[in-house]
Amino acid sequence: MVVLLRDLPLNVQTQNPECSVMVDNCYGELVESIEPPMV
Repeated sequence: MVVLLRDLPLNVQTQNPECSVMVDNCYGELVESIEPPMV
């Protein structure tokens, strides 16, 4: 799941460079070996 989220901010900011993307990891903790801020 985290790997899928890696490209999302780039795609969004390509469409709108002024858009901010924030990630909340409350449901993914301790499920994957990497956390969203690590990608």
